[in-house]
Amino acid sequence: SLESVFDVVRTAGYGSDAEKAWQSFPLVSGRPASDAVLGGKAILLRDASDWDARYKDQSTLMTRLGFEAFATAPVLSGERPLGAINFSFRAPRDFEPGTNTFLLTLGQLCGQALERARAFELERRARERTESILDSVTFLADATRVLSASLNYGETLTNLARASVPRLGDWCAVDIVENPESGRWPPDVQRVAIVHDEPRRIALATTLAEEFPEDWQSERGLAGVLRTGTPLFVPVITDDMIAMGALNDRHLEILRALHFSAAMIVPLIARDRTIGAITLCMTESGRHFDEGDLALAQDLARRAAYTVDNARLLRDAEAANTAKTEFLRVVSHELRTPLNGIGG
Repeated sequence: SLESVFDVVRTAGYGSDAEKAWQSFPLVSGRPASDAVLGGKAILLRDASDWDARYKDQSTLMTRLGFEAFATAPVLSGERPLGAINFSFRAPRDFEPGTNTFLLTLGQLCGQALERARAFELERRARERTESILDSVTFLADATRVLSASLNYGETLTNLARASVPRLGDWCAVDIVENPESGRWPPDVQRVAIVHDEPRRIALATTLAEEFPEDWQSERGLAGVLRTGTPLFVPVITDDMIAMGALNDRHLEILRALHFSAAMIVPLIARDRTIGAITLCMTESGRHFDEGDLALAQDLARRAAYTVDNARLLRDAEAANTAKTEFLRVVSHELRTPLNGIGG
């Protein structure tokens, strides 16, 4: 960093003592590398007497480390300093004429190479961001098609969970609240989908749910998400975190066997009511989540919530119409029966 400190990024030929002494030092005048950068020029020190004459406070350190001659030049991009390149010599050295020009040219070439590397890195990151955005758009478009394929939301959400593995997680589970309008707590929750590439892992997760059912008084986990409508986001899970969260040895055994490395639970919210949640976990892959994954999962949850709510509204409307039709049929029959009797 050239704002206030030099950080040494590469060395060759120095011992561990020298590397430790120069691992990081301030960018201030009165030091050869700093003077080279601040003045935009090469600094040449032929022997210990040069050190004594120009940088006496550092002469003892150089002698102790076994060096005498020294040369440094700024690494430049145009007129902009990026760092310094330094050479130390064990013995005194008479630098040849043209050494200054050689070192400044070397610094310019290093600066250009560094700028190219930075430009390539920025381009790579921009390309990755673009690819990630396109991938997310494609994923959401595919998810939307899945969600609109059927009014049977149980089947639809299962297909959605399958589409989310492994794009958004190694695990995906979807829980739906039955009769969310009742406001009852704990809610009646149905797990409509659980997906993992290995059936034995699903069996292990089922064992976990059966032996250690949801604590509906907890502020975390599925209970906390359904109560508050706020996502649970744990981008990195460590073994220490798993050990701290385990209820007993058996619980710890199952949790470790599942190899959790990240988790998030996002609520399904429709008409200001939490009607379910999507759980996504990273396990064997060892991947972690970032804020982009959370945003994508929340977008997916909004679409899934709309699908579930819409399917329920259509189901209720059809049920109401069926009830009305049946009522009218019965009434019509009852009204006709006395008249038929009188007419007889």
